[in-house]
Amino acid sequence: MDQLSLPSTIQAYNRRSHRRKVQFFLAIATAAIFLPSLVLYCSNSSSSSSSPLVIGARVLDKTTRRLSDRYAVHGLVLASGGLAGIYRHSTNPAGFNALGSSVGLALRLERSLVGGASPSRIASDLEYVQFHPTALCLPDEPRFLLTEALRGEGAVLRDADGRAFARDYHPRGELAPRDVVARAVFCEGQKAEGGGHNAFLDVTHRDPAWLKGRFPSVHEHLTSRAAPLDFSKEWIPVVPAAHYTCGGVTTDLDGRATTVGGGTG
Repeated sequence: MDQLSLPSTIQAYNRRSHRRKVQFFLAIATAAIFLPSLVLYCSNSSSSSSSPLVIGARVLDKTTRRLSDRYAVHGLVLASGGLAGIYRHSTNPAGFNALGSSVGLALRLERSLVGGASPSRIASDLEYVQFHPTALCLPDEPRFLLTEALRGEGAVLRDADGRAFARDYHPRGELAPRDVVARAVFCEGQKAEGGGHNAFLDVTHRDPAWLKGRFPSVHEHLTSRAAPLDFSKEWIPVVPAAHYTCGGVTTDLDGRATTVGGGTG
């Protein structure tokens, strides 16, 4: 990372890149190094006002409250996570920075270039967020991802009364497409009364030894809790959780960000 702190190096490289018409990627190389203690925004510089280049990031260390500029010699890459962490239920771990930082940085940059005069072209498809249908739902605990292979091996979705509800939503029941299953679990969960839970995954009909051998990570997670849960004997409370951000900063096939004018940079 030492070379990222050398303005003279980046200025020299920037001049050479103009001569050779080298295009830079859009912006944040330092996020992955300092997370989760940073707030970041892009800085840009160019010898040509008509085609500004993003060459670095201004970084705020929230621990020391100090700002510093970081410069990139070989281009800049937005790599600061998706946005699934903004949801109440998310499989993204705390501190993962999945709060839409990349999109926020890109939109801020676009606004500085066009003054907010035109609709955004730098970000797209943000409405497409993948939800995992069955995340472990226990109070004050992370939403641990329960593999869909559990349903593939016969796990049944039940409400608090023990009624299997998946086929109410699709003929294939638990093996329906992911978005259908997620919607089914969500809808049944909304029917809970008195603050209780109303969506569970039941795999207690399978052989316990086989089950624990087939899903060792699930078994390990559930039994390592302060109050262990045995999924060979107990239903698992589940909830759909935001898992994967499908949209984001718009790029071409080489990963270059699409600028407001339709070009890349």
